[in-house]
Amino acid sequence: MRKIVSCLQVSVCRLLTLLFFVSLATYSAAQANGKKPVQYPCEELIAGGMYDQAKAEIQKLMADPEPDASVFYAAYALFSTPEFAEYDITTAYDYLDCGRTAFIKANGGRKEKLKSKGYSTTVFAKAFARLSQAALDSATVLNSVDGYNHYLDTYPRFPRADKKKATIQRDTLAFTLAVADSTVAAFDTFLVHYPKAREFMLATAMRNALAYSHFDSIGTVVAYQDFINKYPRADEVSVAMEHLFLFAYEEAKRLNPEYPRPKIQLDSLSISKASLEKFVELTKLHKWEKFQKYIENHPNDKVINALALIEIWSIVNRNQDIEGLRYSIERLRTSMRDSCLLTLHKVYERAEDFDQLYSFHYYYDSLSNCDELKRLREKDMAAKFARDSCSTEDFIRAAAPYNCAFVALRKLVDPLIKAEKWVEAQKTIKQFAKAFGNDYRYLNLLRITKPVLDKSIKVNSIGDSVNTKWGGEYCSVVSADSKKLYFCGINRVGNIGGEDIFMSKNIDGEWSDPQIIRELCSASGNEAVESVSTDGTQMIMFHNGVLKTSTKQRTGWGKPKKLPEKINISHWQADAMITSDRKAMLFAAAKKTGHELIESRNIFVSELQADGTWGEPIDLGPVINQGWCTRSPFLHPDMRTLYFCSHGHGGLGSYDVFMSKRLRDDSWTEWSEPINLGREINTAGYDCWYNISTDGRVAYFSREFERQHDIVYVNLPKDVKPDPVTTISGRLTDENGNVVSATLRWEDLDLHIVVGESHTDPEDGSFFIVLPLGRNYGYFIEDPKYFPVSQNIDLRNEHKFQQIENDLSIASMKSMLTDSVPMSLNNLFFNVGDSTLLPTSISELRRVAQLINKVRRPVEISGHTDDTGDNARNQRLSEARAREVMAFLISEGCDPSLLRAVGYGKTRPKASNKTEQGRRKNRRVDIRFINKVYKK
Repeated sequence: MRKIVSCLQVSVCRLLTLLFFVSLATYSAAQANGKKPVQYPCEELIAGGMYDQAKAEIQKLMADPEPDASVFYAAYALFSTPEFAEYDITTAYDYLDCGRTAFIKANGGRKEKLKSKGYSTTVFAKAFARLSQAALDSATVLNSVDGYNHYLDTYPRFPRADKKKATIQRDTLAFTLAVADSTVAAFDTFLVHYPKAREFMLATAMRNALAYSHFDSIGTVVAYQDFINKYPRADEVSVAMEHLFLFAYEEAKRLNPEYPRPKIQLDSLSISKASLEKFVELTKLHKWEKFQKYIENHPNDKVINALALIEIWSIVNRNQDIEGLRYSIERLRTSMRDSCLLTLHKVYERAEDFDQLYSFHYYYDSLSNCDELKRLREKDMAAKFARDSCSTEDFIRAAAPYNCAFVALRKLVDPLIKAEKWVEAQKTIKQFAKAFGNDYRYLNLLRITKPVLDKSIKVNSIGDSVNTKWGGEYCSVVSADSKKLYFCGINRVGNIGGEDIFMSKNIDGEWSDPQIIRELCSASGNEAVESVSTDGTQMIMFHNGVLKTSTKQRTGWGKPKKLPEKINISHWQADAMITSDRKAMLFAAAKKTGHELIESRNIFVSELQADGTWGEPIDLGPVINQGWCTRSPFLHPDMRTLYFCSHGHGGLGSYDVFMSKRLRDDSWTEWSEPINLGREINTAGYDCWYNISTDGRVAYFSREFERQHDIVYVNLPKDVKPDPVTTISGRLTDENGNVVSATLRWEDLDLHIVVGESHTDPEDGSFFIVLPLGRNYGYFIEDPKYFPVSQNIDLRNEHKFQQIENDLSIASMKSMLTDSVPMSLNNLFFNVGDSTLLPTSISELRRVAQLINKVRRPVEISGHTDDTGDNARNQRLSEARAREVMAFLISEGCDPSLLRAVGYGKTRPKASNKTEQGRRKNRRVDIRFINKVYKK
């Protein structure tokens, strides 16, 4: 019986499909024979693209006191034609509405005449439907709440189905914006304006959780009571009540020590100081498993456990962690559990196999009946029916934008891509535009299969001096200053065994013959360069599946050392790079993430800890790691723009390169949707190991040619370039001109925090640092043997790439103590003509205070000015600034008896006062260590 029903379903489906194509063919044949369903004035002019003439004719007909319905229809046809310069959906709608009204009001012979031309209320209804689709497509492309509201408010005669779709899209977008804002006010606004939205319950739960977090941070009786009064139905009310109970009991006990113990067992509710401290410690780790373990080990800490469960809910929803979501679903109720189910469904949406997605409902359908989950259930059942009973095209439409639908689309167009039939590929892809909407993978696929290439983008060989005919060259790394090229070579002249590391120098724009770096290579192993730090002093290399590091020394590269297990986390890891600020390392590894259903290769990041060790690896999150093979990360020195290679995300072939932007400086898991770099750069072959020049203009990578790799480069299109940066380079020497090997650090002068570090080349003292724009920086030398000389550069209002050369000379502490050599405090800031220190001076003065407290020697603090203005005024200003600095140093714990403030006005210039640059150097505060102690 079931087989008969199934066969009948298939037959009906095929019959309906056949009838559809027969009717479509009949309609097309009627058009070909000149039988139009509706006749209207200027029809031939509009069809022929003679829009201005058509407009003039229609305006003449409109002059009639009672224009015919066909005239309004003609105006609608004109203004709804996208090629018409005055194309406007609202205007077309108004004319169509007038035409419908005129048709309904027409009587007698006029109505019969209109009917003979094909007019009917159905004709107008279909025209409204076509116009509705155009308006909805326009609103979808615009993708703004105002755009959807305009559609809903302006066109009352559009079909209800389209209005429902627009409402859903509007509500979903508004909810997404509220989530992005993640404030109570944002969710309140959403709840007030969209009470019928499918996301209403989820938004309520998220609003309540945020509100509770706010009141809980205040942690007073009044705060908890306010929360309960304002959100009486929130899931967190029970926890707030427990807090109130504890507060009330403690207050009563304080007022009356004889206060009797309540009937409830207080020991099971009280929060010990140790529990609170442990809870605070756990919140800093951002790992749901730590909270889970605490709950299991402390079953009687009910209040802490309730808070821990909320923390788990927050973390696993944000990270889409499968096991954490399942744990939360088992223990939570109502809207919080629903939110976990919805997040888990998103994880299953990324499955390549639809059966995995279908299994979600097998396990979880009985747990909730929220409206959003009901809708997803209906959609997924329809997709299953389409897969089992209909065509691939029907399945794609039913399952889009799920990953399984995208995989099916890729398989559908793959033969066309391999045959380079781009017009046909585009035509096939565009059939599913409505199904996929703004899905970024679909847009990537549409982008890279466009028939016309941008001829300004050209891929070029790096040159025959590097690429060889029989050998392979890949894993190229161009130094941040673009002066050196490191790469892995195999079967080359000079190889000593397997894969080896080579280096070429850029001399006057040409790459020199590469030389093997023997100290990093072996006759029995495979070695490849993975990355070189921005300052050129540290290399990360691959050796037989293990990541190692080597540090540059005066005589060459040091012996490679294996990186710790927090980097070497699997049986295979590669593609490692140190970020420009040297505070993190990105790498690829064969390790399953928490949000994957099946193991794949993914990108991770490890942060450098305060003690110099590497921290626990952090998965870059579901936007980047989506269950495809993802590798070869390159984070540009702008610290925002990530380039990586992947099988997925909407690509052409084996590996394509993508670009994504980091959305927050303090997060490694929040990224923009990846953009494919395009068919001008990517091919259907193996494109990998991208390295972007610091100026953002050129990308270097490896491309496969006849089973061998060569190194190529390409000019990057504007829309995938990194943000501009500023580079500062030079040489660091001491007072005698000797090369200095030291650490440079740069800090945010407004926030008083160190944001990056670099090292000078031990061979020649050169340094190269890259600073992202948008901050006010100070940079300084940190070495106990030298005075921490500093410089500053304000990049808050810069918008273009720039290169600055600035040699630095520093004095050794020995010479300062022995010879009383004065050093300027370059990162002190005053308003013009004023002696009050600005807040941006704090970091510099704290370093100086630490030095003085360590040395414990008398110090002269001297103020200086240029020769501009009145001499007496300059003298007073120099003295006042010196005293201001001394006062700050005393507030930092420096012994007043060791400090002396003096002012020299304009009498001791450091440079010529004839230039602004010289005058700037003369306006300064110096310190020098002396022998005399000044009694106060």
